[in-house]
Amino acid sequence: MTRLLSIELLKSFVAISESGSMIKAEKSVFLSQSALSLQMKRLAAIVGAPLFQRTHGIQSLTPAGEVLLRYARHMLALNDEALAALRDDFTGTPIRIGMTQDFVDQLLPSTLNDFIQPNPRMHVHIRLGNSASLREAMQSDQLDLALYLTTVDNPFVIRTVPAQWWGRPTLMHEAELPLVLMEKPCLFREAAIASLNAESRRFRIVLESSSTSVLYAAVKAGLGVTCRAAELINDGIGAIGAVLGPLPTFGYAIEVRPGANTMTSYLRNILARALQSPAQ
Repeated sequence: MTRLLSIELLKSFVAISESGSMIKAEKSVFLSQSALSLQMKRLAAIVGAPLFQRTHGIQSLTPAGEVLLRYARHMLALNDEALAALRDDFTGTPIRIGMTQDFVDQLLPSTLNDFIQPNPRMHVHIRLGNSASLREAMQSDQLDLALYLTTVDNPFVIRTVPAQWWGRPTLMHEAELPLVLMEKPCLFREAAIASLNAESRRFRIVLESSSTSVLYAAVKAGLGVTCRAAELINDGIGAIGAVLGPLPTFGYAIEVRPGANTMTSYLRNILARALQSPAQ
């Protein structure tokens, strides 16, 4: 007989796990401690293993509880997304999305299809910009959601990625290393210049642009080397390696405006899954 996990039980389970006790979880799920205790007994029976353990008076998750917590969070998120996708209370106000050109090229085709196809009445407005301008737009309430590159200490980071050197290895032999960079402000640009200065490596900027298409075309043509994350690089551009000096790790951030509607949160989850996928 197939055993089914209840969303109601999983919600209580996550609340208890995150708060650390049934007493603290009472306020978030509006159930008494005795009711929560009964729910956890039912959930443990369905799972077939104890979910909590007490050591030296401290309640913690069992190994089975740790596994279930990961799935429970995902299932609750999918539950919210499904309800959002089925709602038919759109006001016609567009969802204002901000992205850098890199993310538009890599993510937009698949994510827009996943988002708009089940919601054909949805109105989306997409704004392109560099990471700095998108963060400013979020702060001035001009966007509902922004996807940008940032430092790893940003609270909205959902994934970290190392920067790498890209281009033709033969350019390494030039007395002044030719660089192809994005216009200011750009974290990759700053990282590349700082790394070369730290190594006392002479360089010259041969091309800079606000367009990633121009940047990649120049690198493919052999005009110079550049610094980017691996998954943002177009096919046909090879990695040079670490011979030019170390580069920092950056973060992919998805920031959502406080008070944004349910559909914006739904889109945020679609983008997060796409960014966290090994295929990306």
